Amino acid sequence: LQQAIEDFGEAIKLERSFVDAYFNRGLAYFAGGDTSKAISDFDQAVGRDPGFIPGINARGLAWAAAGRQDLALIDYDQAIALAPNFAPAHNNRAVALLTTGELAAALAGFDAAVALDREYAAAFNNRGVAHKNLGNIYLAAADFTRAIALDGKKTKPFVDRGLLRFEAGNFVRAADNFT
Repeated sequence: LQQAIEDFGEAIKLERSFVDAYFNRGLAYFAGGDTSKAISDFDQAVGRDPGFIPGINARGLAWAAAGRQDLALIDYDQAIALAPNFAPAHNNRAVALLTTGELAAALAGFDAAVALDREYAAAFNNRGVAHKNLGNIYLAAADFTRAIALDGKKTKPFVDRGLLRFEAGNFVRAADNFT
């Protein structure tokens, strides 16, 4: 990551208005766990191109990782206002709402994300978590199963479905998800 960060830095030195260089360096900082530098670079990218949806959305993710759901929600709202059909912003906004305990609003956000992208495995899984937290066990199980069908290489839907089954008392089927 450090070499990538340095390369993006060199590109920025050569062309201060290079939005993609700021954005990609921000992604590298974020991947390395430095949310402060990531936010700074995403700010630079969005400052140079206020309609740069990936930068706005990524900055929201960095704010969320830094524990600032309030600022993350502002970014997701801005991304949705600029690009209403951008499913990741709806999903990420809903995750922030889920984190703050706003379950009904989170569920509505996940519904919007999966309505926009019927192949969005993470949004189905996240909606399953919202359903589970709201006590909608069968809907949660259906969403976890859909997430697994869309992307069977991710462990989270298997774990979430297994925990759901375990908590519901279906111990034999739950064990299938952990082996």
